[in-house]
Amino acid sequence: LPDVESAEEVTEQAQASVAAVSDASQIEAVIARAQSMIGTPYVWGGGDANGPTTGVDGGTVAGFDCSGLVLYAFAAAGVALPHYTGYQYQRGTHVPASEAQRGDLLFWGPGGNQHVAIYLGDGTMIEAPQAGQNVTIAPVRWSGMAPNAVRLL
Repeated sequence: LPDVESAEEVTEQAQASVAAVSDASQIEAVIARAQSMIGTPYVWGGGDANGPTTGVDGGTVAGFDCSGLVLYAFAAAGVALPHYTGYQYQRGTHVPASEAQRGDLLFWGPGGNQHVAIYLGDGTMIEAPQAGQNVTIAPVRWSGMAPNAVRLL
């Protein structure tokens, strides 16, 4: 058997292992929830924690804008987010975008104020891109990206 210094050390190691498994399952729940919306139309101001909405233009089509998709997805893990990319950029832990991990948020524009997507790994992301398009998985666009990704889980 390995030498153990103290009961506290064993407890800390066990808690860290449990937390890592919990975070991973929460990240997968977030991603699964976002992926369940693939094909949903982009609607400016659309989306809340319960799903697609008609947005702010008073239209009849329900859908998501980029920050609405993100707040909907993270509600699966009990994380409440504001419906604006710039405010979402201010949440969580900032990490260099080049070190983004599965489930981290990627941002574009100064202070993350133009666009947000969820990083899936392997150079891909899920996003509600822009008017006339649908929620989709796409290659990460590194051009114009904010220097930091945001890790919420």
